[in-house]
Amino acid sequence: MNGLFISSLGKLHKCCKQNVIGKNCRSCDKESCAAGTGNKAICSFPSAHIKLTERQRLLMLGQPYKIHLDLEMPESPTNRDLGMFMVCADFVGSDGKILINSCRSTMLHYRGYLLDTLYKLVFSPFFVFGSAEEKQNIHVELFSDFEEVESEPVTDIFIEIQSRHIEIYSARFLINAHFTGLRFLMYNWPVFSAAIGITSNLVFIAIVCMISWYQIINSEEYLQLLQSQIDSKQLKDFDSGSSSSSLDEDTSLLHENLRFRKGRTDSKDFIEDIRDMDC
Repeated sequence: MNGLFISSLGKLHKCCKQNVIGKNCRSCDKESCAAGTGNKAICSFPSAHIKLTERQRLLMLGQPYKIHLDLEMPESPTNRDLGMFMVCADFVGSDGKILINSCRSTMLHYRGYLLDTLYKLVFSPFFVFGSAEEKQNIHVELFSDFEEVESEPVTDIFIEIQSRHIEIYSARFLINAHFTGLRFLMYNWPVFSAAIGITSNLVFIAIVCMISWYQIINSEEYLQLLQSQIDSKQLKDFDSGSSSSSLDEDTSLLHENLRFRKGRTDSKDFIEDIRDMDC
C-alpha cells in the first residue's frame, strides 16, 4: 500500500510510503487455505505499517487532523462480489501501546446492469487505448478531528483491510491538517493574507511613529531646546542691530565734519575776496 504523508508544517498534508503485505495461501497451512479460494486467497488481512518518527516528530500538538485512506480498486467480479469490508487503523505509542483505533466499513459504488453497459460502451475507446481503466477510488475517513496528546505521541500507525479476497491497485493513507481561523485564511488565500498582514504592519508602524513624534514635540526637553534656539537668534539679531546703528552714527558724524570743513573753507575764500576788493 502506497501512503501519502507530507511532513512540513507549512503544508496541508503529511506523507510516507508503505506497501500492503499479506501472506499468500501457498505459505499457509491447509486449514487457512480451506477458508480461501485456492491460491487466489491470502491467509492474512492486507496490512501496512507507517512509522512516523523515522526523521522527526511529524504531528503538531494542538493541530486537529483529518485522517483517511484512499483505495484504488478495480471493478473486478471479485471486488463486486466482495460486498462491504472493514478498514481499521491503530495508532501506537513509543511503548507499543495502542493509543487510539478506528474501524470503518466501505464497499465499491454500485452501478446497475444498464448503467454499467452504457458506461462501458461510452468509455470503450478510452479503455482500448489505455487512457482510462475500469476502477474506482474509495475514500474511507478514519478520523475527522484527531489531535495528538503531548504525553503520548503517536510513533507508528498500523493499517489493516479486513478482507482476504480484496483486490487493490494502490492505496494512499492521508493525514490532512484541518486549519481554522487565521491558518485557514493563510493556506487558502496566501496572497490576500500577505497583503493584509503587510498593510497591517505598515499601519501599526505609522501609528507608533506618529505617537512617538507627538510625545517628542510636546516633551519639556524639546520645548526648552526650542526656547534656547529662539533666545540665541534674538540675541544675534540684537547684536547685529547694535553694530549697524553705531556705524550709522559714525557715518553721520563724518559727514557733518566734512560739511563743517567745507564751510570754513568757503568763508575763508570769501574774506580774501573782500580784502582784494578793498585794495
